[in-house]
Amino acid sequence: MGEINPSIRIIIAIFSGALAVVFFHEPTIAVFHLIHLTSQHAYPTDPTIPMWMPAISSRMFWGGVFAIGVAFATAKQPGGLACLKRGALFGAIFWSLVTWIPEALLKGLPLFDGLHVGEILTTLVANGIWGFGTALLIIIFSFLTVNLADISLT
Repeated sequence: MGEINPSIRIIIAIFSGALAVVFFHEPTIAVFHLIHLTSQHAYPTDPTIPMWMPAISSRMFWGGVFAIGVAFATAKQPGGLACLKRGALFGAIFWSLVTWIPEALLKGLPLFDGLHVGEILTTLVANGIWGFGTALLIIIFSFLTVNLADISLT
């Protein structure tokens, strides 16, 4: 794959991270809710504080922000299985730690999901799958960007 401008890579990452919430993170939560491992609901529309936006919009926003980290974590190997593994690890570790500590403190929730195994498992797996999906979408959109840029319209 050819070189891609770092600014374009960040834009691709933000877009990929937001989409990965919709197509990877939330379906995982839906499955875990269906099998009664979590009390979380997929695609929540309840308002968040302080912006009063639907929770799914907030998740998509933060998915886009955290995807910048995935883009940097996968920059050395911008394709292949190693990239997907790094994305999954980044999501499972980084986003989960942010959820368990600062987000819990800000929202007055128990740290580390109150040590409920089902909630911890849901957080780790959903965020890991989000990271995998984000890395996959970054690979796809980067490939399309590089190859479409090479096409001459004349």
